[in-house]
Amino acid sequence: MASLLDPIPIVGKAFREQSGPFVYNLAIHDSMIAQDQVIPVAGELYFNGGFLWVVLGYFVFGAIYHWLDAVFKKYIIINPVLAASFFTFHYCSMLLLYC
Repeated sequence: MASLLDPIPIVGKAFREQSGPFVYNLAIHDSMIAQDQVIPVAGELYFNGGFLWVVLGYFVFGAIYHWLDAVFKKYIIINPVLAASFFTFHYCSMLLLYC
């Protein structure tokens, strides 16, 4: 929850020291020189809920990825413009999963 509220200007100030990026940067720099490193998705999921959240999180990402791939293949012949938009979401989801 702290990582979701961290970027909000006034509300997130109370949660910043408990957020994943804060802990991650503290582990890298041994001090709070700068908060410039973004925690990886797997690390954020593990930090917030352990191995179970990592498995569930990647299962959800995989389900969304599968749905986008199925919709793209369904509409590629019927409606190429709609298929192109789903291809864009499909490509972005690949970037999310592999980066």
